[in-house]
Amino acid sequence: FAMIRFFSKAHSGKGTPMRQAGKKLCETTPEPATTLQAWRSHKRTGPIRGQELQHWADRVIATEPKAFVEEFIGHFVETSLPDDALRDGVSTLMDVAEKAGQAEIVEAVMEAAKERLGVVVDQGHAHRSRLSAHATCGSEHRVEELLRQEREQAADGTVAVSSLAVVVRGYLKAGKIQGAISQLREMVRLGHKIPPRAMSELFAAAAKAGIVKETYTSLGGQLQVPEDAVVALLDFAFRSEDFAFARDVEQLAKDQGTALKQEAFEAMLKLYVKVDDGKAIEIFQRMLSAEFVPCEGLCRYLMARCADSQNVRLAESVAEHLRGRQEMSLACYKTLMKVYALNGRYGKACELYDEIKQHGWEPDAVMYGSVVKFAAKAGRTDLAHELAQKLEGGCIRNYMWLIRSAGQEGDVERAVRTFRQLQSTQPELVDVMVYNVTIDACASNKQMALANQLLEELREVYPMNLVTYNTIVKGHCVAGDLDSARRTLKEMDESDITPDAASFSCLLRAAAQKLDYKETCRIIAELDRRKLPLDSYVISIMMQLSRKLPDSRDAYKALSILDRPDVLIFEDEVVFNTVLDACIYRRDYKRLSRAIDGYPSSKVRASVRTYGLLIKCCAILRRTQGCWNFWDEMVDRRGIIPNDVTLGCMIDALVEAQRVEDAVALFRDWKTKVTCDTII
Repeated sequence: FAMIRFFSKAHSGKGTPMRQAGKKLCETTPEPATTLQAWRSHKRTGPIRGQELQHWADRVIATEPKAFVEEFIGHFVETSLPDDALRDGVSTLMDVAEKAGQAEIVEAVMEAAKERLGVVVDQGHAHRSRLSAHATCGSEHRVEELLRQEREQAADGTVAVSSLAVVVRGYLKAGKIQGAISQLREMVRLGHKIPPRAMSELFAAAAKAGIVKETYTSLGGQLQVPEDAVVALLDFAFRSEDFAFARDVEQLAKDQGTALKQEAFEAMLKLYVKVDDGKAIEIFQRMLSAEFVPCEGLCRYLMARCADSQNVRLAESVAEHLRGRQEMSLACYKTLMKVYALNGRYGKACELYDEIKQHGWEPDAVMYGSVVKFAAKAGRTDLAHELAQKLEGGCIRNYMWLIRSAGQEGDVERAVRTFRQLQSTQPELVDVMVYNVTIDACASNKQMALANQLLEELREVYPMNLVTYNTIVKGHCVAGDLDSARRTLKEMDESDITPDAASFSCLLRAAAQKLDYKETCRIIAELDRRKLPLDSYVISIMMQLSRKLPDSRDAYKALSILDRPDVLIFEDEVVFNTVLDACIYRRDYKRLSRAIDGYPSSKVRASVRTYGLLIKCCAILRRTQGCWNFWDEMVDRRGIIPNDVTLGCMIDALVEAQRVEDAVALFRDWKTKVTCDTII
């Protein structure tokens, strides 16, 4: 578009007004209404041949197949073409008809060519055209009949490889995958080598039909899979997240000596980057050893996915490779920093900032803000304060991170000092949110006297909001002062501020820590009275309480909260895990069974810990096959490497089911990959 504008300006001249269209001197010839009319208009220009003939033949057979033979054979009759050109023209018409699956038109073209043009089509060509046309329209019965006739007429009683090839191509167009595979096997049986293009077209057709895996399985490793087909198969494995299928394809390529193209390595990397099992690093190193150079875009994609899978090792390997190429851009540093942060390695994220400074690059405000947060969490207070000052005198969000971080570390003095610094240097930034964060830092560390002092300051300049009240309630609960917490809730009601579920969650947790089951019942009754939902925090607290209660009857009553229709245990993995853990501990078979049966259709995306709990549940319920199902889902379908706990759960389940040989075999398979303790 830039070039179009440039040349337009060059022709029109700067400031030249656009010339108005003149009055039409005559009406333009209207475009033909149909393809057939367009063809009849065009053929008047003279003999049509070659690519031009094929173009028009494709258009006419698609829209006016009944007129096809008369239009084109008639055109040849009307024009003076040499014999070679006529034969080429007839061959083109037959090719077009057979690719369209029009077997009757193929026959009609040959008959008309013989009678009206005197052109006799070679018998071999005619036979292959018939085969191709019938195969393309999916007529397997007619194809088999033609192949039988060829065998009977052949001196050696076999079908020519060219005949099988056109049948395969036709079947693939018709979506007859199994028919194509049968003909490919026949080619191998007769000692012919399958063209790589045929196998690539096979899997392309299978992908279009949505049966890639089924097609691959039906081959049984009997046919040579070329490089392009391997790429297609691995790309399918990536898109369907099928780790077991990817391993099978990779092993087949290795066994058959098929070299992996760069696209194959990229597909495997995109798949295995989703898990942290070392496989992705191995593939990345093999890709580099094969002298394939991943582009920066792929490298950034891999590092970004490493954040989700917590695959720090791969992210570091990719970054090191980019450093070696001197292509570690600021965007790459941002991505790697995110990987470290999401894995709780805030110190490493801060080290990247030091590396960025050595390059002389200037991060933007967003990156500065992120580094402030990381520095605060890593305990690098000086760096956090230094960067906070760079952002227009200090961004309020960064100060809040510093205060919150100090509170989480138990350094109340530093939290208040940071608040006072902001208060003295930029008082216009201090609002109720800053007060709430500072009060929370004090209250969470049982410094209620200091929290109340800040609260009195707040009352003088701002009205208290819901977060303020919840923070005070939380502080009283942390201190174990439930009476003061209830008085605060009463004050909320009097101030026309409606408590939410979080307000009562703090009370519930405090009551649960005291193992006061009756008090927890009163709090839940209050939640119901106020029509507040039982959120994930409430459910988790009740599950933890059910484990700790000394009276088993109270424990089962606590578990009965799971029977309520408004309690959703499949919305959050953490809640689901606490439910499984509590039911396992109390051997609540009924609720365990309900949780296991509901998992497959739930939103929960299980982690390695969740799989361990699921396997343990099935073992308790004596569902040994269920244990294997969860194990296969974890290892084969999702590519997750078990830890020692999950492996121990699986081995224990097999031993309990008297399947000791299976347990020993599993142990031998995994003992080199998972650190096994004495319990295993």
